[in-house]
This record gives sequence, structure tokens and C-alpha cells, in this order.
Amino acid sequence: MPRFEAFDDATTERMERELIAAACGAYGVEAIAAELVGHSVNVVYRVTAERDGHRRDYALRISDPARYSTQQIEAECRWISAVNRETSVVSPEPLLAADGRHVVEIAPPGVPIPRRCALFAWLHGEQIDAPRPEHMRRLGAMTAELHNHADTYAPAEGIDRAHTNWEGM
Repeated sequence: MPRFEAFDDATTERMERELIAAACGAYGVEAIAAELVGHSVNVVYRVTAERDGHRRDYALRISDPARYSTQQIEAECRWISAVNRETSVVSPEPLLAADGRHVVEIAPPGVPIPRRCALFAWLHGEQIDAPRPEHMRRLGAMTAELHNHADTYAPAEGIDRAHTNWEGM
């Protein structure tokens, strides 16, 4: 459970299971297992699930309910999809829920504030503990490509989200 409120361990564990199952269900996937992989502004779980008879891994991102609006997260997901379509940068593709949205709001019993959830395809890879110069060159090239894309990206709908530009730095 996103540790935004203080609950005892048993309650937190029950809420985690219910929240993960409900969020995955909204995307048409049946969660089999979930592992917490990170918690900062968002909580991210690696979820192993079944969809269309195939077992796959997904990243379930649960956002702090006070941090970003559904519309802001939806805009972020649309941009990530555009990055995948329009650049050579590979990013976890956000899935669409059954209702056609990227973001679902889930409120299991006992959770005082609904959680905004987004489900992404899991990208398999390896962690590099000691990056070499070629890793840094590739990272620099990807960063430049993302900057170039952001400069030309024209979303269908406005993005109500803070952004950084030269004037603001």
C-alpha cells in the first residue's frame, strides 16, 4: 500500500492486495504476484499477471493522491506513448484500461483517499553498477533525443503540469 497514511502492517498488507487486484482488473489483467520495487513520490510494483491467456510482467504505478491530478498523469502517459512512437527511446508503454483511459482511480474499502494508478509494460533489463563511457554516451544521446522530442511535442490537449525551461533555471 502506498505508505501515505499510517496503518498497522496487517491492514496495509490487505489494502495492498486489494488495491493491486482492483487496479489490475481495471486493465483486464489478473494479478498473480506483486513485488514492491520502489517508493518515493509514487509506489511501483512489479506485477506478474495473466492477460489474454499470457503471463506477463507489468509495472503498476500508484501515485500519491495529493501530488498530481488524474489529468496530469494521463498527459504524462500520452507523452510516454508518443516518445515510444516518435523516437528511438524505449520506454515502458502505458496500457489503456477497459474504459480507454491510462489512469484509473481505485478506492478499496478502508482506503480514505482514492489512488491514481497507471499500468505499464515491464521492461526487462539489467542494472549497471559501474557505468562505462559507452553507457554514458548512450544516456547522453537518449537525453538529447528526449529534449528534442519535448521541444516539438504538441499534445492534443494542454498539459497542466510544471515544466522546466531555460528561463526557469
